Amino acid sequence: MLQRVSNPMMQQMMLTDMQNNLARMLEIQHQIATQKKFSKPSDNPIDVTRSLAMGTTITENVQYQRNIDDGVTWLKNTETSFNQITNVYQQVRQLAIYAGDGGLADVDMGAIAEQLEQLQEEMRCAANYEVEGRFLLSGLSTGIRPFVRDASGKVIYQGSLDSVQFEMERQELGKVSFNGRDIFPANDTQYTLRSVEVGMDFLWKGRDEILQLQVGDQMVKARLPEKWQDEKLDNIDDPTDFNRYRDPGEQEGYTLDDIAKAINDSMEMGNVKRLVSVTVEKDETRGVQRLVVKSHNGQPVRLTTWPETDQQKLAQGIGGTHVPAGFVADADSTMTVDFLNGVTYDVKVAAGDTLADIAAKLRSVPGIWASDNADGANQWLEVVARAPGTPYQIKLTGNVRNLFGSVDTVSSNPVDKNTDHSHIDLGRLLGIETALKSTELVPTWNVNTTAANGALHWKFQSGDRKGEIFINSDPNLTLQELATQITAVMGDWVEAVVETDAPDGTKPTPDPLGNSGANFEAATQRLVLRTKDGAPLVVYDGEKAGAAVSYARQMGVETALRGAGTVTYPSDGAGAFDENMPALMNVQVGDRSFTVKVCRKADTAELVLGAIASQVNEQAGTKLLDVDALTGGPGGSVALLSLTGEPVRIVDRGYGDPAYAAFTGGVAQQLGIQAGVRSTVAVGSDQAGATGTLRIQTQGRSVDVSVLATDTLQSLSDRIRGLTGDWLDVSYFDQTVQTPPGGGEVRLALAAKDGSPLSIYDVSGGAADTFRLRTALRSNVNVSGWTAAAGDQLTLSVNGVTQTIDLFDENATPPPPPPASVAANIDELAALINSRFQAQDLRAQVVDAGAGDRRLVLSSPRGYQVTVEAAGTTLANPIGIAPGITSPNRGGEGPFNQQVQVRTAANQKGQDFFGVLDDLIAAVKGEDRLGISNFLLGKVTAWGDNLLKCRTECGALVNRYENSESRLKENNLNLTELQSKISDVDLAEAATQFQMAQAVYQASLAVISKIVQPTLVDFLR
Repeated sequence: MLQRVSNPMMQQMMLTDMQNNLARMLEIQHQIATQKKFSKPSDNPIDVTRSLAMGTTITENVQYQRNIDDGVTWLKNTETSFNQITNVYQQVRQLAIYAGDGGLADVDMGAIAEQLEQLQEEMRCAANYEVEGRFLLSGLSTGIRPFVRDASGKVIYQGSLDSVQFEMERQELGKVSFNGRDIFPANDTQYTLRSVEVGMDFLWKGRDEILQLQVGDQMVKARLPEKWQDEKLDNIDDPTDFNRYRDPGEQEGYTLDDIAKAINDSMEMGNVKRLVSVTVEKDETRGVQRLVVKSHNGQPVRLTTWPETDQQKLAQGIGGTHVPAGFVADADSTMTVDFLNGVTYDVKVAAGDTLADIAAKLRSVPGIWASDNADGANQWLEVVARAPGTPYQIKLTGNVRNLFGSVDTVSSNPVDKNTDHSHIDLGRLLGIETALKSTELVPTWNVNTTAANGALHWKFQSGDRKGEIFINSDPNLTLQELATQITAVMGDWVEAVVETDAPDGTKPTPDPLGNSGANFEAATQRLVLRTKDGAPLVVYDGEKAGAAVSYARQMGVETALRGAGTVTYPSDGAGAFDENMPALMNVQVGDRSFTVKVCRKADTAELVLGAIASQVNEQAGTKLLDVDALTGGPGGSVALLSLTGEPVRIVDRGYGDPAYAAFTGGVAQQLGIQAGVRSTVAVGSDQAGATGTLRIQTQGRSVDVSVLATDTLQSLSDRIRGLTGDWLDVSYFDQTVQTPPGGGEVRLALAAKDGSPLSIYDVSGGAADTFRLRTALRSNVNVSGWTAAAGDQLTLSVNGVTQTIDLFDENATPPPPPPASVAANIDELAALINSRFQAQDLRAQVVDAGAGDRRLVLSSPRGYQVTVEAAGTTLANPIGIAPGITSPNRGGEGPFNQQVQVRTAANQKGQDFFGVLDDLIAAVKGEDRLGISNFLLGKVTAWGDNLLKCRTECGALVNRYENSESRLKENNLNLTELQSKISDVDLAEAATQFQMAQAVYQASLAVISKIVQPTLVDFLR
């Protein structure tokens, strides 16, 4: 069927085509003007999408190229820094090789050490390379200088551990910087013995000692002679002169600086500074100092102190013959003192001279001391040459011959030094002793291991080496037999020695004067344990030990922390306290500190100690601790072992919620592993009951805490924390978490942060006793008027050592009491006790409680229990401490009154190459050529390998980024070309298309005019 076509239809079609042609012309004209094929997404959705994506990629690539340019610039500057560091390293290595040459003179080694110091500083400056205000090796902390020197002069790193990264491609980060730990990793180990803190006025007045230092398989010794002379230099016949015992005014002592210098300068038994550096770290602001012994060849350092066995002669003496009391010279006579070296002195004795007159004339002879003595019926002279080891003779005429056995000439005899007067070693006092030393035991000590619950079971561990001894069949096990058993089982790696001390006093060794009076120190022995190769040693009582006897703990040689029992976590019922908060503990292993969290599910010793070991090992990245579950069950005993031999210190910390920061979970306290002093359980609402002052002391710090009558343990703990927060950990536990406290169970633990034992006592009042914190013995009466009387003796024991102190010299003339009282008042008694014990293992103090009330306090700086023995103590005037009483135990084991730290190895700490350089410099100064060649050179070379690795990585990154930049540029060219093809107009083609469209449009106009014009003519007709 044909469709009818009319003129209007033709016109409409023609007009539509014209419009389309016109639109096409306009579109082409717009494209020519914009040079783009489309102006909106609907023009060509697919091409528009592709073009936009390509544009985004091109823009990103441009930014990536900028990032790469910046990163490459950073890395190339880093390469410059690495080049400078490499140049310094090469010089260091050459000098290290040169320093190992055994033919170098001292001056050459000194010059090398000085050059190494300058190279270390040059390397530090190169490591602080800066570009445009940015430090290249600070990691993300580009505004912080990475390597600076601390107050002690050591180079430390204070930059970030992360590196700067730029986005080099989409979703691709690229490293453009190195942090200081990349190039100077702290992967070397520094072995250091760092003492507890002591005061700036510290003086060591101990016995003659030998300090044995071992680094690797090399060993040296240093002698530390006692600074003591057996008389007061007052030219007065004092009752204590030449009695062979230490008395006030006779000792000098060593400062910590003196000790460091004496050790460093020691050459007699090996060059100490060849192996170690001994320094003193001082904190003037806090008023404390430490002794630091550091190995400088990278091997562990071990220190063992031994008593000096070669006893020095005190003096040459002559003891006179007894003559009837009231002796006077009946005629003039002469006494000639001949020093046997051509020097003689004549002493003229006049008729009528008494024995006291003769003694005074003898004292006028240079180098001679003399005294007259009496026992009521008789008198006699004692004459001593003050200079030790000086022989002499006295030639006599007249009746003075009767004073010396009616002879014409009398010769002096040596006076031997008492074997020992103090059993605490310098190393143990300062906390740097690495050998295990038992408490002092009487020579007849023995145990019956066959008795019920009396078996001895000790476990030993050192690295992968383990051993045990189990003895249950010896009814009379002596200390020497125990040492022999240990040697038989583990003698290839454990050294067990019994150290003995002879008794002092009552002429146990030659004493021609017989002037020791009732002074006496009993003989003792102790067990010394250590590994032969200097490795850490773990010793503890095993699970088969008798239930009633734990010998390792009793003897003070157990190194494990032993926890037992279950934990009851605090709860305030329906209060605001969140019971889901973990209890926190701070665990310190050597110099490293860790935070341990335990939840309520950990309610037994086994679970808690297991969590401690697990979390500490995970945080440390190595196995520092291990556990041995000795007895099973909820209340079982578990041993926490320090595998590195470093001291372990655990304290309860406050909760993380600030509202409960003053409260702890009490986990360590309840299990018995809390360091320091632990009070026993008290009631929270209990009050002090009286005002007073509580004193807390270490060797380096002391604080007096005011106590109110209404103070509870909680308020007292808050006050202590406010006064001692920088040096004391205060752990308060309240079962009900209440403020103010109610009737729930509360505990308080105090521990020095440096590991020092604490001495706690009341200056006035009774808070230390009320809250069960006292560790010292304190007079219970006013002793301000105390004085010694004839026959008075005081016997004190500490750590197994017993000393009897004669307080009155019945032999002295003129008659008593003033000249004969060795201790005329309570202050002199305290000074006398301190002289006998050298104020080291036992310290006596007199405190003023106010209103003239004075009290004597006996404490131990090493945390030992102190006993006033009933046997051997005779006091006409009481000192307020009853004979037979022992200071309280506040959480200690064996001889200790608190939980103390035990070490068998040096502290370990990571150090970087700057630390290695410090070691190298010290080794060069000490001329440790063996250590330089065998150990330090290897460390220098290993660090050089790491430097080369970093340089290689830096160069590889530069090459990689430059290649990436070239690829991005090429990619952008290709993308730009493709995008142009997709979205850009070809002007020649567009012009042709426009002309074609224009021609079509004009043709359309011509055609339509042919159609429209006739129609119009017809219409007009």
